[in-house]
Amino acid sequence: MLVMVGLYLNEYFSESGEDVEDPQTAAEWVRRAVVREAEGDLHAAERACRAALAREPWHPDAARRLTAILLQQGDGDALYDWMDDLVLGDARQAERYFDHPGFAPWLEDESFRALQREAVIQAND
Repeated sequence: MLVMVGLYLNEYFSESGEDVEDPQTAAEWVRRAVVREAEGDLHAAERACRAALAREPWHPDAARRLTAILLQQGDGDALYDWMDDLVLGDARQAERYFDHPGFAPWLEDESFRALQREAVIQAND
């Protein structure tokens, strides 16, 4: 787990050029994501959410915001990979996020429908 934290944070800082001393907690990273999203910089907001999740895996606000950002970006591969991770890590959260109206077009794809079914099964185990 610590390796993943380091990888996400290193990736964030190498891409953003931001000071490593900045946000220390998941909540602070989420606040940064909110600001970046409001500024229209979805890639920086995504990186901040991932940094929050590296600090605190499955942090509800970071997970919800990352899902919304990935839906806005429309990158099916990144969205699928994230939701697959979320199903494995916190299926109850994943199950709720599949109900987001922005998921409707993605659920036309069988791979997303299968992932949604898996979230339901895992959440009810």
